[in-house]
Amino acid sequence: MRSSNLKLIVAAQLVFLATNLVAQPVYRLIDLGTLGGSMSYASDINSSGDIVGYSTNALNKTNAFVWSNGSMTSLGDLGGGYSVAYAINDSGTIVGFSHNSNNETRGFVYAGNMMSALSTLGGSESVASDINSSGQIIGYSTNQAGRSRAAIYNGNIVSDLGALGGPLSGANRINDLGQVTGMAQDINGINRSAIFYNGEIFDIGSLGGAAHNAFGINNAGVVVGSSYNNSGQVRAFMYSSATMTDLGALGGNHSYAYGINESNQVVGHIDFGSGPDRDHAFVYNPVTGMTDLNLVTDLNGTGFSSLSSAVAINNSGLIIGYGLKNGDSNAFMLVPIPEPSSTAIITGLGAFYMVAFSRRRQCVRLHFRR
Repeated sequence: MRSSNLKLIVAAQLVFLATNLVAQPVYRLIDLGTLGGSMSYASDINSSGDIVGYSTNALNKTNAFVWSNGSMTSLGDLGGGYSVAYAINDSGTIVGFSHNSNNETRGFVYAGNMMSALSTLGGSESVASDINSSGQIIGYSTNQAGRSRAAIYNGNIVSDLGALGGPLSGANRINDLGQVTGMAQDINGINRSAIFYNGEIFDIGSLGGAAHNAFGINNAGVVVGSSYNNSGQVRAFMYSSATMTDLGALGGNHSYAYGINESNQVVGHIDFGSGPDRDHAFVYNPVTGMTDLNLVTDLNGTGFSSLSSAVAINNSGLIIGYGLKNGDSNAFMLVPIPEPSSTAIITGLGAFYMVAFSRRRQCVRLHFRR
């Protein structure tokens, strides 16, 4: 009986401590800096912790950057003095868009220290928004009629992904299976959250109102984005197994989800409606729900007054986004910090549990030998 009681007590303590450890995430902020100007935005992070985005330089021109091992490097542009990086894959290939010498907006792919322009669907503009491990690039491009359409690049071949009966569509993210998230207009001109896959378009519905946009997708096909609900509020959602779930807003007016990793951790931002710090970055965990990252990150001494939005999270739990620093938006990375004391307690209790019941089993064996 004493052994059973001990087993229950230790198990309860382990569960309690593990739950509290998960429920109280703590993050350390790394300021990604700028290219010499006053603002920067982070867009994507790969499994190695390399980050891409865009920043102003000392001449107040906006350039795409890659941040790696504590250093931010400009990627240059296509001749027009303006560029933005949106995504990086695990091979280090970067995509985004830039202005060329004719001041046209063109998607680019950056590899081998060289930026190359992507073609269009017959129009004058293109934007690359993501690239997967196979090198498939997605985004949008104007066609000959000047309409923006979701586009996919397989090598040098660009294809129109279509729409849902309306004239416009756009692609946001692609996973390693080639499943693409984005927006497609229906015949009434309403933007619908969509998945593009194998030549088909799937309208994934909404939270009761007009659908807004599908942003992130992981390799399990779980989609996140934002949708209007019946009350006219925008809510971050997770879509899985044909079910769309409202992730909440922590009392705010609206919420938006942008990124998801393979553990179904989701990041985005909440709009609280007023004040300079109205936008708050969040992380959502399937176990603990939505957490305001401003409440679990020590901003003292960082120069940041608030964390405005989280846009991507990798499988190590590293989060990137941007916040307010001296009144300007600046890019950051958040590094999760385990709580050593709690970890030690759990480890110690686990060891105690093993030793205690190992001895109990040994006593039982000796008893039967008698």
